[in-house]
Amino acid sequence: MKRFFSLSMIFLFGTIIHTNAQTLYSDRPGDGYSARTTSGFVLEAGGSLNDDISDIGQLHLRFGVGKNAELQFDAGSVVFANDESDLTSQAALFKYQFHNDGKIILTGLVRTVLPFINQDDLEEDFSTRIGILADFNFSPKFMLNANLGYGEFFNDIDDGSFNFNVTPFIDLTNTTALYFGYAVLWYDDSDADTDKLEIGIAHKLDRSFQLDVGIMDIEGTTYLNFGIAKAF
Repeated sequence: MKRFFSLSMIFLFGTIIHTNAQTLYSDRPGDGYSARTTSGFVLEAGGSLNDDISDIGQLHLRFGVGKNAELQFDAGSVVFANDESDLTSQAALFKYQFHNDGKIILTGLVRTVLPFINQDDLEEDFSTRIGILADFNFSPKFMLNANLGYGEFFNDIDDGSFNFNVTPFIDLTNTTALYFGYAVLWYDDSDADTDKLEIGIAHKLDRSFQLDVGIMDIEGTTYLNFGIAKAF
């Protein structure tokens, strides 16, 4: 019942804010960040559910800064597991788009977790990740998003982890796209790699408002993903 209520509230909220605004270029769905930046304000939210864990929120507030830059605040989620709840960490993110020829878009990213609530784990709270984001527009109906980054180095620059993801999008109609993707997080000196697979559908109700739903597998554990993105 709790999961159904959470899912219903997010989609109800999305319906309430369904108004015309700027064209939406969303970071959702998919594991990576889009290489596009927003020129106004974008709100994104969602959740991930399975029989044992509910991750509700995934709230991202995106603010355009000039023509090619963006600031983003990741407010985190509420995670329900084993009859307990906890808040995930908050983060600040900066994007700067340095190349866009219509077919290839390249953007730099810096993301830093902030010590607002989860102050028990300072290593997590102050961890930083840098990366390159790329969008490849192969045709009007097919594009590919990829991210490559490095971060979470605490004691030495060599202690960090690499992240890579690739997410193709195929337009099924003018308003609906199929996406599927692969993401991996790996360390040079350990076997603690994490692999993620996902597939789903994103549907635009209009040029500024999008819904998405999909299935994600992380190391053999399957989740139902859902979310909204709204440009103002």
